[in-house]
Amino acid sequence: MAHRQSDRLCGGSHRAGNCRGLRRGPAHTRERVPCEAVSVAAPLRDHSGAAVASLSIASPASRTKPDIIERHIALVVERAAMLSRTLGHARG
Repeated sequence: MAHRQSDRLCGGSHRAGNCRGLRRGPAHTRERVPCEAVSVAAPLRDHSGAAVASLSIASPASRTKPDIIERHIALVVERAAMLSRTLGHARG
């Protein structure tokens, strides 16, 4: 699944419903959060398909190369889908 890099956090909000990027799929940020961190996130969806939460991994930017980001994305997407199924999301 394609992902996109965000140059800002979701309007400063950590609620998945306020993050337009997470509504479309996984997203990541680089060096825009405290401590020069890299983060990857994916939405958790309920039975209606609404993004109700998110799952993320954060790591130090200095030790997180592009191949690691790709592995984090795959892991977060897989686990978010599994958790979404437990929330009743049929396609999760």
